Amino acid sequence: MTGTIQLLALLGDLPARLAAGDPDLVRPLASVTGTLGAALVAGAEGRPARHDPAALATALSVRLPGWPVVSFSDGRGDHPYNTARRFLSVDHLSGGRSGVLFQTGGARAQHTAERIQVVRALWNSWPLDSLVADRDTGVYAHTDEIREIDHQGADFRVHGALNTPSSIQGEPVSLWHVSTAEELDAAHGLVDLVVLDDPDLLHRWRASEAEARPGLVAAGIVHGGEAAAELVSVSTTAELFEAVATLPPAPLPPGLPAGEHGRAAPTLRALFGLPPRSFDLSSKPLAFGASRA
Repeated sequence: MTGTIQLLALLGDLPARLAAGDPDLVRPLASVTGTLGAALVAGAEGRPARHDPAALATALSVRLPGWPVVSFSDGRGDHPYNTARRFLSVDHLSGGRSGVLFQTGGARAQHTAERIQVVRALWNSWPLDSLVADRDTGVYAHTDEIREIDHQGADFRVHGALNTPSSIQGEPVSLWHVSTAEELDAAHGLVDLVVLDDPDLLHRWRASEAEARPGLVAAGIVHGGEAAAELVSVSTTAELFEAVATLPPAPLPPGLPAGEHGRAAPTLRALFGLPPRSFDLSSKPLAFGASRA
């Protein structure tokens, strides 16, 4: 049994069967909810997409509550505002057990980097702790904490704020499946994790400053135990259950009570052992007012 977290990329008819609630798949996976060091990856089949990744992730979160879900996003035909809103909604539905795996979709590295920057800023534009929902005073939220992102970039101009409060895990976990040196360099300081399937890029990742580089997800390459996770494709029932049978146990964060199966189902960020993240918008305009802080 490997101790590395596994990201199970669902291919073939598995996504449709799980989304439809096929009991032959759902029941065995539900029986180990929250006990394994793994997440399901939605929308991994590439283009043309057979399933909308956000819709699929939503269905998986409903059918398998407690299972972390990572969704693909290549940005084609999807504005960053819509990307941020849809996947943050998935995060709320999953109880903070979600992430987004960004891909370039044929775009330039800097275009994808700017798209991720906009999405992350939007995820932070309405802080969760601004919600008070006080019936006595009639105050729902402290609007002085809600900010426009006021992004004026090379490829995107987005005001914000997002119409969804931020995640209980700070931000959904951000991953980037990089395929060039330019993408890897752009990912530094931007995403939580990079997915690498090229040994040359792995060498470049190793040569970068350890404190600044993203964590590593290995996809079919030897990583010497350095990877926080491995991306594994499964396309049949047999492959899925074989992968599940060898999964490591999920870590139990200190201070959390044991769940139904003896372990707490953590947020995806906690499962990876990632620190909280936020995007500083303190200098940006108030969303409900023209003044700047």
